[in-house]
Amino acid sequence: MVIHNLCSARLHPKSPRDDRYTIDVDVVLLRLRFPKFIELAREHFDDNGEVITHEMLTRGRLSKQQILETLRRRFPNLVTVGTAAFQQTFHAMILGGWIKDVPALERPVPDDDKKKEREKAESQKKQQEEEKEPKKKKRKVTFNKEKEDRPHDDEEVESRMYRIHFEHLNLLLRNQIIKKFVEKRIHTNAGKIIKVMLSAPHYTAKKREIADRADIPVETATSYIQLLIQGNFVRPSARSDDEYHVSVMDCVHQIKSAEAANVTHMQYGVLGARILRILLSKKMLEEKQITSLAMASKKDVHVLLYKMMTGGVVQLQEVPRSTERNPKATFYLWYVDPAVLYTHIQNQVLKTIRNLRTKMAHEKTKITGSLPKEALLNPGAVQTAEHRELLEKWTRAETILVYNITGLENFNFVFSL
Repeated sequence: MVIHNLCSARLHPKSPRDDRYTIDVDVVLLRLRFPKFIELAREHFDDNGEVITHEMLTRGRLSKQQILETLRRRFPNLVTVGTAAFQQTFHAMILGGWIKDVPALERPVPDDDKKKEREKAESQKKQQEEEKEPKKKKRKVTFNKEKEDRPHDDEEVESRMYRIHFEHLNLLLRNQIIKKFVEKRIHTNAGKIIKVMLSAPHYTAKKREIADRADIPVETATSYIQLLIQGNFVRPSARSDDEYHVSVMDCVHQIKSAEAANVTHMQYGVLGARILRILLSKKMLEEKQITSLAMASKKDVHVLLYKMMTGGVVQLQEVPRSTERNPKATFYLWYVDPAVLYTHIQNQVLKTIRNLRTKMAHEKTKITGSLPKEALLNPGAVQTAEHRELLEKWTRAETILVYNITGLENFNFVFSL
């Protein structure tokens, strides 16, 4: 589990029985996102990046040499040119933040040994200073630090362990979701502008730079930037009138609100989604105000509000006019707590994923229960037509279930932004 980054370890200096391990729940749930990570790697680094990402996600932590050996086993006809191409892609992924090195899992040195080593080092240093004291001090020569820090020029890097940098890939997925949302809301050119700005330092860029990198005329870029400002996706920079930056928090809030409204629409209909949008924009309202803004009958709004409160979508706040807390002299304000709502939706999605995985295990047992184990491990060795038909049936069922699980995880990722 440590090798696959599912838990972290704190090793005791002397007693292995006192070692402590902590499971990382977020990384465990992150494994549902692995297909999306592989797809991203293919988009940015073609087939070589896809293969490297797949191997590192499958095996957890690997050194550069282990990755190349694994690739040679998978591709026996890999020639020198192919190896060089894989090495080039591997270094590009390191420099791009896709892969990061991890410290070796070693037992820490006890405090007594540390003290002895420190005293020994101090005595050696003092002795060296006494020997060099009569001599003229030589000028210290400094080397190019950048050259020393290159990951592929150091021999130690060959044995250094690497893993996929999940945080970086999550940011790339977030930027991709924002781009698609803007394209859907406004236009493809607006999505290009957002993509350029999200790839810029601090998500900030000048108008001319945006137009050049998005490959659109400056006039067109100006008009779409104004639309993005009106939609609270982009804000003018305080440093310059010709500079703009992406308001990531506003973008994420709009995406979450839109997805929450879609879920509410499926559960409570059009009126439920309308009430949710009203409360998200107006914060707190009385029932009569909601009825007026939703343009619906008082009875329908009253019944639906209490259904939505029972389902954890909306909350009710009592505001008394006096200390007596008389019900007739109390305001009853309806509101939506976004954190509670998004957590509620995430829990529903995770429960659905769990049910689908349970169904997958049940279907596998039901369909392939009569097949020998060798047929599942090596489908190409199946001889009888009946067994081949069962394998094809299970493959179709597994593909549909995996597709649904992956889609739910992509949807769940929106609410974890």
